[in-house]
Amino acid sequence: MRARRGSGRAVLSMIAVFLATCAFPAVVAEVAGWRVVLRTRDTGGDWFYGVAAASARAVWVVGESTGRDGRERPVTYHWDGGRWSVGELPVRPAMREHRGSENGTRLSASSDRNAWLLLPGAFRFESKDDPACGGTVQTAEKKGLSRVSRLLRWDGSGWRTALTVEDAVITSVVAAGEREAWAFGEDLQGQIVLRYDGTKWSRQASPLHVDDAKRDGAGAWAVGESVATGQPGVWYFGGARPRHIPFGGIHPESRRATKKRSGLRTLFSSLAVLGRGEVAVSGLVYVHRGCVIPEWALVREKPYQLRWNGGFWSRERGLEATQVFSQASDGQGGRYAIKLSYVGLPGSSKVMHRTASGRWRDQKFPGRHPLAVFLLPGTRTVYVVGADSEGGEGYRGVIARFTP
Repeated sequence: MRARRGSGRAVLSMIAVFLATCAFPAVVAEVAGWRVVLRTRDTGGDWFYGVAAASARAVWVVGESTGRDGRERPVTYHWDGGRWSVGELPVRPAMREHRGSENGTRLSASSDRNAWLLLPGAFRFESKDDPACGGTVQTAEKKGLSRVSRLLRWDGSGWRTALTVEDAVITSVVAAGEREAWAFGEDLQGQIVLRYDGTKWSRQASPLHVDDAKRDGAGAWAVGESVATGQPGVWYFGGARPRHIPFGGIHPESRRATKKRSGLRTLFSSLAVLGRGEVAVSGLVYVHRGCVIPEWALVREKPYQLRWNGGFWSRERGLEATQVFSQASDGQGGRYAIKLSYVGLPGSSKVMHRTASGRWRDQKFPGRHPLAVFLLPGTRTVYVVGADSEGGEGYRGVIARFTP
């Protein structure tokens, strides 16, 4: 495994340092055209990092919550068209073992009765003393698993454990239909893709290391680096064989020498399916010094946004100086995006809207830390989840809805 894969998730992981949890509904509020549909009570710190919806009667949110024992654990909420309720999980792993702020898709839904939730595992690595990297660092050689990955499925009334993977780390799951799901990850031999056919899961080697994946009809788009060449690209999984769409010369890294010589690394921070076979991706090209720990390794960071219209790639302007770590279609040719202005600064992430003509505008989300955005299927309504610190010292999870 390349050292950069241990460091590629730096941006979102650093946000988690100052966000903590608890989960009880609070007062609904109206702010700047947005409707806050749920805000947890300020009892120490809550935050939500994922949202998925199948209809106006089926919305799921995942985040973190602090239990009575003081440990952080995953928490989910479900909207059934009438009320929000806590989704009880069949397992209660400590959240420090299943941190949700890394890249990848943790929550995905295809219908009111079908959603998938991922509790990712982790590899075990040895540590070594490396003065050039600032002290003791984690090696890149995998030594087995320190925890297993679990895939949970919503069966219409609650979450059930559908698959426990004890020999691989799963990083993304996509619900492509009632009888179709995809999961991406890595075992000790390399990258893998799992496919669910309605009855069982099958496994095969994956052509790429997946940074993010999203549903598109009965298939899934995935973005990452090719296992064979190390070059960044996008793949579509939905038939007998995955379809590869290379970036060609438009990607900032593509005109460089081999990454082994240049020291360049690529992080894909988000992927959005815009409809009609169109996708948008955001990422970061940086020079990696060779250390595994990200805060010591990144220099000369260069964010970028690219769009595939079904025939060719184009570079998008407007947010060149910031990293986008969640985005979704607005249903009318534009899209919403959550940008990160400065890591670690409260209120540094913002919701932006890009019109069909290409103009970006601030959406003034009623919370200090928006973290994920999702378009309600068949509508122009979007859900944004994150955290808020207004009215107390701790953080509260917040779920907001906006309809133009």
